[in-house]
Amino acid sequence: MEATSRSAWNSWLGKYFHRGQDST
Repeated sequence: MEATSRSAWNSWLGKYFHRGQDST
């Protein structure tokens, strides 16, 4: 269940984090 959680977390964090970092 960790593999799925990590994948979803990466997608969620990536979208949220990338949104602010990719919006320079």
